[in-house]
Amino acid sequence: MELQNNSYLYTYMKQHLHTILFGLIAFVIVWFNRNHFFFWDTIQLTSMHAHWFYEGHFSTFFLPTNMDSGHPPFWGMYHAGMWMIFGKSLTVSHLSMSPFLFGSLFFAKKIGEDLGYTQHGWLFGLFLLADPVFLTQASLVSPDVALSCFFLMTLYGILRNPVSRWAAVLGAIGLAMISMRGMMTLAGLGLFLVFQNGFKDGLRKMLVFIPGIVVGMGFLIAHSLQTKWVGYHADSPWAESFQLVGIKGFLKNIAVLIWRNLDLGRVYIWILLGAMLYKLRQYKVPVFPSIWLRLLLALSITLLPTFLFYKGLNTMRYLMPLFIIINLFFVQTLLHLRKQTYPRWVMVFVASLFVFMSGHFWKSPDNIAVAWDSTLRHLPYYELRKDALSFMKAKQVPLAQTATFFPNTARLRTIDLNANAEKMIAIEEPSARYYFISNVYNDMTPAIRSEIETKCTVIFRKEKGSVWVEIWALKTKLSTD
Repeated sequence: MELQNNSYLYTYMKQHLHTILFGLIAFVIVWFNRNHFFFWDTIQLTSMHAHWFYEGHFSTFFLPTNMDSGHPPFWGMYHAGMWMIFGKSLTVSHLSMSPFLFGSLFFAKKIGEDLGYTQHGWLFGLFLLADPVFLTQASLVSPDVALSCFFLMTLYGILRNPVSRWAAVLGAIGLAMISMRGMMTLAGLGLFLVFQNGFKDGLRKMLVFIPGIVVGMGFLIAHSLQTKWVGYHADSPWAESFQLVGIKGFLKNIAVLIWRNLDLGRVYIWILLGAMLYKLRQYKVPVFPSIWLRLLLALSITLLPTFLFYKGLNTMRYLMPLFIIINLFFVQTLLHLRKQTYPRWVMVFVASLFVFMSGHFWKSPDNIAVAWDSTLRHLPYYELRKDALSFMKAKQVPLAQTATFFPNTARLRTIDLNANAEKMIAIEEPSARYYFISNVYNDMTPAIRSEIETKCTVIFRKEKGSVWVEIWALKTKLSTD
């Protein structure tokens, strides 16, 4: 009996080896980052929202105006629930990401297998993991990893023949619950079904999205009745980002879109993809990219208008579904080339992984804001900020008189999950006597830094990797000490 059990276990592990490895990889990633405090938009979208429900014991459904950015509150509820069950800690928050990180890798693998690459489906998941934007988001407590998971789950469901109804239904519900961008992604997938199957058959296949559509529309209607607005309002802390741009701003956003698709090593992925398509043409075999082109077109129609027409909605993580489609197409093209007995396909795949890894070390020109939540270059910031805060505590530098920039302006308990309810003040506050700055803060313009250097003296500076943190004190303050 024991021999039979061991044989069964061995057979099971062999059959599901890549799935097990993806589970281990997901766990290792979140465990490595378990002590990293909340960073960038996760401070608001995850920590602030979770604190509201956790401390209010889920007494209300809607978020207060000062933290409501129009998204469904379920992501914050999920983390608040995890805190109530396992305790409020950074470790619990990061470990709560495991199912979504694993799900993203798993469904990318399943899509590859359903495309006919049974033995090499895991390459689709591995290539997704190598993407700098996805991997960096996976290191954070980010709702965009959950969005990626539900997007790939839904895509897997509708690409299967016959359709995997459970995957399509659950994925659609997840997209509707995670954010408004998730709803826009779901709309893009619906549009893809029309492009792929024609209007009548596309609508029929879209029936699996009805539960997700009901959830999304239900929330938007309930939210608008409660708050009298959808998406944003004039007094929103993020209202400036939702300002419509003119022709000049539109052209600038097009340039940003092009740069986003070339940054962090992605330019070489495009070059490699073009080279592979050219090689396949030499073999005189069809590539069949129509499905990916239709997906890109459909998702671009629903996702890019906000990116292009608004002032501050052009960060890299907003393009994750588009990046994922390109990544899937890249791996399929490579494996299609392998079928033609191309001898260097492994070398090309390994080279592409190194290209993506190199993206974490790319240094942008000084006048271009770095998407710090899309590159692991930001990792030293966690240690440097902790050292700077320890210095402030030892030297009795008051937080309430220290000016700083996003994402360092929230309360310490919100960022670090400690008991300290203090916070630093905004950079423009006239009461500031100290300045806490870093090159991670994109709002710090050369003019502001020059002004700080003119009227202040640096009392703390530490640098590691590509990141530095400084604390400056007013010269008049030093003279009175």
